[in-house]
Amino acid sequence: MHSVALLVLLAVLPSLCLADLSTAPITTDWIPKVSRKMVKFAESQTGALQMVKAYDEKLNFTEIQIDGETQLHLLTQAAGDRLKMCRDILHRNKAEIEASHAQGPTGGAPASDCCDNLGQLEYDPRFLQQIVNDSCATFTAGNGENTIQPPVYDTMKSNIHDMSGVTWQYYGAKQGEYHQFPKNDRSCEGNDHRFRNWYVSAASPKKKNVVIVMDVSGSMEEPLGAPEEQNRLNLAKQAALTVLDTLTPRDWGGVVSFSARAEAPVGCLGDSLGEANPTNIGIMRDFIKQRVPETITVYAEGFRKAFDMFHEAKNKKPEQFEDSYNILIFLTDGQPTDTYFSLDDITKGQDLMERSVHIFTYGLGANLQYASSGWANDPNNPWVRLPALDFLATIADQNNQQIPGAVEWTNRYCTQGNFGSCFSANRDPQGVGPVGRTEYIDDSEGDKLKTIMGSYYDFFPFSSDPEPTFSVPTNDEHLGLVINAALPTIDTSDTFFGVTAVDISMDVVFHEIANFNIGKYSYAFLVDREDGRVLIHRNLPKPTEWRSEPTFLGLEAMEGALRSREVTKILNGDTGDYYTMVKVPIAHGNAQFDGPVTIEKAATFYYKPIPDTKYSVVLCLFEDDETITIPTPMKHQNDMDNLYHRLDLLYMNNATGDTEFCSLYGEYATPDESTIKFPPEAFADPINYLNTLETFADVVDIELFINDFAGFVANPGLLDYVQTDVVLSAEIERYWRENGQESVWRYFGTENGVFRIFPGVITDKRYNPTRQTWYARALSRPEDYTFSRPVPSPFGGGNMVTISRVISHTKTEEVLGVIAADITETYYYSMLYTEIPECLSDQYDCFLLDDSGYFIESLDNTTIYYLSTFNNNTRNMEHDHLAHRFPWLAKYLTVRGEYLRSEWCNNYATQNAQLFYDTSGFTGLEVTTGPPCYQFALYPINATNTFILTLQNRQTYHCDDRPITVGGNQNCSCNDICQTCSTDDLQVCQCPCICDWNYESCTNEILRLLSDIPCPTPQNDMDIKGEGPPYSPGPEMQGCEERCSAKSDNITCEALSHCDWCEDSDFPACRETCLKTTLAPVPAKTTTSKATAGVNTPHPLIPESETAPTCTNEYMELALPDDRLTHVVTSGLHWDPDPSCKATFNGTHYILRTGLYQCGTKARTLIHIVTFDTKYVIFYNSVNLLFTHDGVITRDPDVVIHSICKYERDEVVLSEFLPIPGGLEFVDEGFGQLSIRLDLFHTQSYLAPYTTPDYPVHYHLRDRMYLQLQVQGHARQLSVIALHCESTSGRNTSLQYPLIQDGCPSDNTLQLYTTHDPATQRFSLEAFRFVQEVTTIHIRCEVEVCLASDTGSRCAQGCKTSRHHKRSLEDQGDMKSRYVISRGPIILDVDFQPGDSAESSALVVGGSVVMIALIAVLLAVTVRRSKRVHPGYQRLINLDVDLCLADQPDVPTAQAWIPSGVKSAESHTDVHRLVKEYDGKVSRDSEPFDNVNNPRYGPRYPPGPGIPNYEGKCSAQFDNITCKAVRHCDWCEDLDVPVCRESCVKKAVALRPHSVASEEETEGEVHVRGGRSKPVDPLCAGLQCPTLAAPVNGALRPAGPHHCQDVVTFTCNQGYELDGAPSTTCQANLTWSHPVPTCRGFTVDCSTMPAGMYPDPLDCTMFYQCLAGNAHLFHMPCAPGTLFDWNIAVCTLTSHCTTYIDECTDMSHTCSPDASCTNTVGSFDCICNSGYNGNGFTCTDDNECADGSDNCSPQASCTNTVGSFTCACTPGYSGDGVTCTAGSVVDCGPKPAGMYPDPHDCTKFYQCTGDPNNPLPVHKDCAPGTLFDWNINVCTLTSHCTASATLASETPTNAPPTALLPTDAQITAKPTPEEDTTDVAPTKGPRTTLQQTVDAAFGVTTDHSTLPQTTAIVTKVVTESTFKPLHSGKFSFNSHDKLNHIKRACFVSQNYTNKFGCTEYCISR
Repeated sequence: MHSVALLVLLAVLPSLCLADLSTAPITTDWIPKVSRKMVKFAESQTGALQMVKAYDEKLNFTEIQIDGETQLHLLTQAAGDRLKMCRDILHRNKAEIEASHAQGPTGGAPASDCCDNLGQLEYDPRFLQQIVNDSCATFTAGNGENTIQPPVYDTMKSNIHDMSGVTWQYYGAKQGEYHQFPKNDRSCEGNDHRFRNWYVSAASPKKKNVVIVMDVSGSMEEPLGAPEEQNRLNLAKQAALTVLDTLTPRDWGGVVSFSARAEAPVGCLGDSLGEANPTNIGIMRDFIKQRVPETITVYAEGFRKAFDMFHEAKNKKPEQFEDSYNILIFLTDGQPTDTYFSLDDITKGQDLMERSVHIFTYGLGANLQYASSGWANDPNNPWVRLPALDFLATIADQNNQQIPGAVEWTNRYCTQGNFGSCFSANRDPQGVGPVGRTEYIDDSEGDKLKTIMGSYYDFFPFSSDPEPTFSVPTNDEHLGLVINAALPTIDTSDTFFGVTAVDISMDVVFHEIANFNIGKYSYAFLVDREDGRVLIHRNLPKPTEWRSEPTFLGLEAMEGALRSREVTKILNGDTGDYYTMVKVPIAHGNAQFDGPVTIEKAATFYYKPIPDTKYSVVLCLFEDDETITIPTPMKHQNDMDNLYHRLDLLYMNNATGDTEFCSLYGEYATPDESTIKFPPEAFADPINYLNTLETFADVVDIELFINDFAGFVANPGLLDYVQTDVVLSAEIERYWRENGQESVWRYFGTENGVFRIFPGVITDKRYNPTRQTWYARALSRPEDYTFSRPVPSPFGGGNMVTISRVISHTKTEEVLGVIAADITETYYYSMLYTEIPECLSDQYDCFLLDDSGYFIESLDNTTIYYLSTFNNNTRNMEHDHLAHRFPWLAKYLTVRGEYLRSEWCNNYATQNAQLFYDTSGFTGLEVTTGPPCYQFALYPINATNTFILTLQNRQTYHCDDRPITVGGNQNCSCNDICQTCSTDDLQVCQCPCICDWNYESCTNEILRLLSDIPCPTPQNDMDIKGEGPPYSPGPEMQGCEERCSAKSDNITCEALSHCDWCEDSDFPACRETCLKTTLAPVPAKTTTSKATAGVNTPHPLIPESETAPTCTNEYMELALPDDRLTHVVTSGLHWDPDPSCKATFNGTHYILRTGLYQCGTKARTLIHIVTFDTKYVIFYNSVNLLFTHDGVITRDPDVVIHSICKYERDEVVLSEFLPIPGGLEFVDEGFGQLSIRLDLFHTQSYLAPYTTPDYPVHYHLRDRMYLQLQVQGHARQLSVIALHCESTSGRNTSLQYPLIQDGCPSDNTLQLYTTHDPATQRFSLEAFRFVQEVTTIHIRCEVEVCLASDTGSRCAQGCKTSRHHKRSLEDQGDMKSRYVISRGPIILDVDFQPGDSAESSALVVGGSVVMIALIAVLLAVTVRRSKRVHPGYQRLINLDVDLCLADQPDVPTAQAWIPSGVKSAESHTDVHRLVKEYDGKVSRDSEPFDNVNNPRYGPRYPPGPGIPNYEGKCSAQFDNITCKAVRHCDWCEDLDVPVCRESCVKKAVALRPHSVASEEETEGEVHVRGGRSKPVDPLCAGLQCPTLAAPVNGALRPAGPHHCQDVVTFTCNQGYELDGAPSTTCQANLTWSHPVPTCRGFTVDCSTMPAGMYPDPLDCTMFYQCLAGNAHLFHMPCAPGTLFDWNIAVCTLTSHCTTYIDECTDMSHTCSPDASCTNTVGSFDCICNSGYNGNGFTCTDDNECADGSDNCSPQASCTNTVGSFTCACTPGYSGDGVTCTAGSVVDCGPKPAGMYPDPHDCTKFYQCTGDPNNPLPVHKDCAPGTLFDWNINVCTLTSHCTASATLASETPTNAPPTALLPTDAQITAKPTPEEDTTDVAPTKGPRTTLQQTVDAAFGVTTDHSTLPQTTAIVTKVVTESTFKPLHSGKFSFNSHDKLNHIKRACFVSQNYTNKFGCTEYCISR
C-alpha cells in the first residue's frame, strides 16, 4: 500500500530538465574536507585534546566497592532524621499554640498584617524569595480574636534554625484567625484558610469522596435586580469551587448540575468520581464555571446521577471507599418539581453504596420560605403540603430522626396519595443512610454560602490524639515541591479549634534521594505507600525543577521493571531486593525534541521503609556501578590562580587584586580569567549551602583552599574531589587564553558538577553542568564532537552554536566531564562554506542536520541574506525539522527506514508519549538521478553528530517543497499533537510531536503505552543567575570590551578598533589579530639568566653602567645603547610582561619607559609587582634580550634585565604623576594584605565615586567635595583614621593648607561624618582655591590603620587636640601602620579665563595613591651601580608643557627648551642650570642643563622662530638686581617681606564688609567661607540682596539682612528632606544664585516609631534610622553602589528603588495652571493662586476692580489683569496707584521719550513714549535689587539714589557726581580703525564725557576737556593680581567705590559712533 502511495507521489512530481547530482564530489571531497575542518575547529576552540592529555598524565584512580544495602540505609536514615525533626517541630508549635489559646484572647502578641505594610523585606535563600523575618496575622472577614502569645512566635523562629528543611510555618483557627512565620503576602489571595486542603486534611484526616449536586434551574438567576455576581447561581458556583479547594489528591470528587436533566463533565468524570489531582480538579472547576440557568427543578435527576457516579467509582477502585467519608452535597433554591421520585432514587442509591453516603442539603433563597415539597402533608397541618425546607431536612436526616423538621420516611407515608414506594418490601425503613446536615441561607446572606458549605468537613469527629498528616507534594513557585505537614489543635475540653502546619522542602528533606549520583546509571526514588505514588524518580523532574502542579503516578506505572509481587512488598513497607534488567535513557540533547539513546543494564532494586513514616526508599544499583573508580586527590600544582565565581562579593569588597572586572551582558565578568563554581552536592552540607547567603568571608575561605599549594589551608566544607577537579580543570585556562579567539564562551563541567567558564561570570547557586543540554548531548556520543542547533546562549550574547565533547581518561575510559565552546552561528556557517564554496553556487544547496533530524544550518544564499539582514538573537532553529522543510524527502527516508526511524518514549512529567527519530547506524544515502528537485545526497560527517544534505539548487530548478496531499492526507504532517499515535505503522511521516496516553484520569492509571522507553527528564537549562543575590553590577561598573569573537561579519567586526576581520586565516573570523592561531599550548617562558637574590649576572656585552634605570616619580626608564646590542634581536624589544610596551629608538639608544603602574600590572603572573616593606616601596619590571646564534633565533632569553626603582615610603611625590586607579593593594607586615583608597564622590550619598577617566574633577568654588577613606584587609576587621590632611596646589607641594590636624577638622567647612563601618571614614568640605595657584589642588592625607577590636588604638581615639605641632613619641611609635594617600587633581572652575600660568592637564591621570618620594636609589640588577646622577638632559617633572624661549641676553647664540612652568635660572645670565621652584621655594631636585648632544639620547635640536621667548617669573628672583633685570618686575621694599612682584600695589583687602583681613593674608590665602576673610567683588560693596524667607518646615542661616557675596545655607526640620540647592549666594547683580529650596518630607518620629530603617522619600541613596531608646532621627547614606530598597528596608544592590512620589515636581498632578500644588504623603493638594477662585483643579480669574477687592487709591484707576490688577494715579496725582499724592507728576506731553525718576521712590521710574497723543507716563518698577540712578536715567546696581521732585519736569540729565582721580591713573582711548573723532552726533543738554564715567568708576576727578563727551558703560575690569577679566558685561560704578586693585577698565561709548561702530576705551593705572 505504501509503495503505491509513493508511486503516486512520484507521478505528480514536476517534469524538469534532468540534471545529475552524481557529478558533485560529495563523498570524495566535500565530506572529508568538512569533517577535517569541523574537528580541527572544534579542537581549537575547546582544547579537548589538551584536557585529555592533562588527565592522562596527572590523574590516578582508586577503586571503591559500593554496597547497595549500606547506601540504602544512609538514604533512609538521612530522610528519616529530617522527618522526625519535622514532627517534633509540629508538636512543639501545637503545644505552644494550645497553651496560648488556654489564656484566652486577651494579651495576644501584636502581629502585623500579612497583607499590609510588609516592611523590611529581605531575600532569604531558604525561601528563595523576599521575606520579613517576623510573624504576621490576618483575620478572615473580621472574624476571630488574636489568641497567640509571644512564645508561639519565638518557637517558630527557633524552629528555622533547628531544621533546614522547614520553610513556612502557620496556624489557622476555626474562628478565622491566621498566623504565619515568616512574614510575606503569600496568604493574601483572598481564600479563607479554613477551606485550604492543608487545614481540612488535618481537621478531618480521613479520606473523603465528595459529589457536589448543584441546582441550575431558572430561579437560580434570582433575586431579580441583584448584581450578576450576587445571584444565586454565581453564589452556588463560588460555594462549589470552595468545596473543591478542600480536597487533596487522596480524596475523590465529582460534580453534577441538574434542572430538568442532570449533567456532569465529559470523560470519566461524566459517570464517576475521580481522584482530586490537579488535572481532575481543573476539569471540575471548568464545568462549574460554565453552568447557566435552565428550567425546572427535578431533585431526582440530581440524586440519581450522583449515586450512579458513586457506584461507578467504587467499582473502579474499591479500596478508595474503605475507611472513608462519602458525602453528597446537595444545593437548591426551589420547590421540587418531582415528588417521591427523589426519595426512591436516594433509597436505591444508598442500597448500592451500603448506606454509606452522608447527604448535606443546602437551601438558598427566599423562595424556599414559602415553597412546599409537593410530596406529603405536613404532620402538623394535614391541610398543607410539607414545606420545602422540611423536605430538605428529611432528605438529610435519612430516617435517623435526628434533624429537627425532618419527617419520618416510610413506605406507608410514601404511598399515600399515590406517591409511590420509598423502599423495597423487605427493607428496614430505619437508617436509609447515615445522618447528614441541612442549612438554609437567605438571599440577604448569600455571601455566607461558601463559608457554610465549605465547612462541610467539620461535621465529622476528630481524634483527640491525632498524628501529623503529610500531604501529597504540591508545587511552590519558589521552592519547587513541598510537603505540608499539619496537626489539629485541641483545647482542654477536647474541642478542636484550629490547625498548625509547616511546609517542608522535598529537595531538602529528601536531598540525598533526589540527587543520588553514585556510578553512571544508578538512581534512587521515593514511594508514598499510602496511595502508591512515586514522588521522586529519575524519570521525573527534580523537586526544584517542576514548573506546574504535579500529578504523581503509581509505582507500577513508573517502574515497569518491577514485578507485581515486589510492588506489593514495597507498598506494604517491607524490606528486600530484586534483581532484573532495567532500561536506561540517555538524553540525546534537548529532552523535549531529541529523545533518548536507550541501553539495557542489569541492576538490583533495594527497598526499605523510612521508619515511622508512610514513605519507602528504593535504590536501583546497576552492576556496572557496584565498583566505581574515583580520582586520587590532588593538590594545587600549577601557577594559575583559581577565581571563585562570586565576583560581586570580590568587587564590592575591593578584593579584585590584579583581575580586571567589567560588566558583560549586564553581569559581573572577568574578561581575562575564568571563574569556577561548585554545585550544592560538592559541599559536605549541601542543604546549608543552599539555605544561607554566601559572604565575602566564605569566598575568601574557598579561594584560599582551592589555591592552596602547601596543604595548610583548612577545607571550608567541600568534598575531597573538588580540589582535584579544580586543579585539573585549571590546565585548560592557559590554553583558552591563548587560543580559540573565535569562541564567545568556553566552559568545562566535571562529572562531579564542578564548572569552569571563560570569560569568568557568576552562575546560579543551583547550577549543575551535568543537568544541562550541552552536557547530555555530549554524553550521548562520547567519541564525537557534538554541535547544537543555534539557540540563545544562557550566558548572553544571542544565538550560539555549542560545541561539546566528552573528556575521559584514555586508559580507564572513565568519563571525567564535558568541555564546550559557544560560537556565533555565522562563524559556524563561514567555517563550512569556505570548504564547500559550491554550496553557494546556482547549482547546489547544502544543509547541515543533527542526529535528530533538525537543521543546524543551511549553506545557501538564503541563509547568507538572513544572517546579514536580521537580528540573529531572535532566530531559533529549535523546531526546524527535515519533515517540516522537505516533507517529500522525510517521507522517502521514513518509508525506507533510513536516517529517520520513528521511536516513542514516555514523558512521565507531562504524561504523554513523544515521537522522536533515531538516526544511529545511518551511513549515507543518495538519489542522483531522476527529476533534479528530488535528487539528494545525505551523509554523516565523521567524528561529529552532524550530517550534510546536498540538493539541487531550489531556486534554479524552481522546486516546490510544500507538503503534497494524496488521498486527503499530507505526505508529512507537522503539528505539536501527532496526527497518528501508533507504533503499528512505522512509515508514517510526521514531525516530532506528542500523543496523549491512553490514561484513566479518574483512577490516575495508565491503560496502555506506545513504548516502554522512558523519556529523559528535561534538562534544567537555567540562566546563569537566579533570583536574589548575587545582584547585577551598578552603573559605575565599566562595560567589558566587546569580544571580537562575538562579531559575525566584517562590518560589525571592523567597527571595533581592536578587531580585524581575518579572511586569510583557517576560518574567516573576527579576531584581535590575524596571525594564525597556534593550536598547541604555548610553553611558559624560561630564563637562562643566573639571577640570585634579585640580581642578574650581566651579559659581558652590556656594561653594568649602561643598564641602570632612570627613576622618577612618574616613570621608570631603561636606555640600552645600540652599539652594545649588536647580537641582540632588537625588533619588538619590549617590557617583558606587556608586548605592547615597546622600545623606541632615538638613533643611539633603545628607550623603554613605563609608568610605575603600567606595562604589566594587570596580570597576576607577570613579574612587574609592587612590594611594601616598613620603609620602602619597590617597583620591578624586566626586559628579555634574545641573542642570535649563528643566524638562528632562539626563543629562550639569554639575558633578563630586571629594573628596580626604590622609593622611601614616608616622603611624598605628587599623585597626578603616580596614578594608581582605584587605590593600592600591598602586603603590610602588621596587617597582611591591605587595600587603601581615598575616593572622591559625586554626592553625599556616597553612591558612586569618581573613577580614573573622570580626573581631573572640576568643581566651582564653594561646591561641596565629598571624600571617603577606606581600608580593607582580607583577614581581619580593620579601622582607619585620617590623622593629617592638607591640600596642595598642583605641582607646588610647598603651598599647603591644612584640612585635618590630629584627626580634628582644621578647616571650618570640613564636616566629619559618622559611619557604622570602622574601616571607612567620610568627610566633606567646600571647594576652594589658592590665590596664587588658580586651577589645581590635591587632597593628601596621612592615615593610620588599626585593628577595629583595639579600643585603645589611635583610630579609636578619634580627634585629639594637642598643643604640640610635632608628632609625639606615642604618635611615632607605630609609623609602620601609617600611610600617605592622595586624591587629585581637582580643577577649580572660576568665572574668568586662565592667564599666563595656565595649568595643563595633559599629563594628569586621576587616581588614589599611596604617596612616596623619589630618593637617590637607582638599582639595576644586571650590575652594581654607583649612586651618581646620569649626565645629560632628563625631562624635568611636574612642569607646564607650554614651551617658550628662555631669556638669554648673555648667551645670544644658545637656545634651550624650557617648559613654560619652569622658574627662572639661579641668575639672570646663567641658563646652564635649571632649578624647579615655586614662589621662591626651591626643591632639592636639580638637573644640569647641557645643550650639547647627549650620547645616550642622541642630538637635541634648537627651537624654531615660532616659539616665544620665555619671561621669567618675578617671584623667582631673590634680590633687587635680578628682579629689576626682568623688564616686567618691580622690587617691593615696602612690603612686610621684600619681594619681587609684577606690581608693588598691595592686593585690596579693605573692601570686605563683614571682616577685615589680617596682615598675614598674603598670596597663600585660601578662599573659603568662615573665619578667614574672603575677597569681595568690587561691585558688591555695601549692596543688599532681597530678603529671603526660610523654607516651610526648615530654617536658614545666617539671618538677614544679606549683602553681596553672602552665602545663606538652608536646613530642614527633622523628618523633612531638602529639595533644591542647600545654599545660595547673593550675587553682584543683587540676585540670589539659587532659589529657596523646599522641605519635603516623610515624617519619621523616632519617639513613637520602632527602631529600624526608614526610606528617604526623595533620595534612594539615603535612609532614616531610629535607634532603640533614642528619640533622635539619624539621616544616613547607603553604602557605595547600593540603594535603599523599600520592600525590605535595607540598602541592597537592587536596581529598583521606589521613592516618594512628588506629583507636584514630576507634573503628574491635575491642578489648574492658575493654582499652586502642594505635595503630601501619597497625594497632593491644589489651592488657587491669589486673584483666582475655585477648588484648585479649576480656577477662574477674580475681577478685583469689579468686586471692590482692589486696594487702589481713590485718586487712581483700577485695571483688571489675569490673576491680578493694576493701579495708576489719575492725572494731577503721582504715586504707585495705591498711594497717590497731588502734584509733581511727570507730564509726558512736552517731554521726549525716555525714563524719568520717581521723586518719591528710587525703586520706580516713569517712562514717556514720545507720543503727543498720550501724555500720561507709564509708572514702572526697577528690576529687583536695582535703583533708578538719575545720573544716567537707568536702573542700576547703585546703592545710592538721589531723587528730587524738581527733576520730574526737566529734561533727562547725565550730570556726574564729583570724584577724585588717583595720581597714577591714566586714560587711553582705543579708537576703531579709521576713526573720525569729529563725527560726533549732537545731543541736547549737558552730557557726561567718557572720562567722567571713568572717574566715577575709579572715584577720581580730572580734566575732561580733551576727551569726547559720551555716555560709557563698563564692559570689562581687569585686576592687577591676575591680569584676567574679572567682570564682563554692562555695569555702572558709583563714586564711592575705591577700587584700588583695578588695573585696567574698559568702556564702550554709547553716544559716540563712527562708521565702524562703537569705540572701546580703556583706562590703566
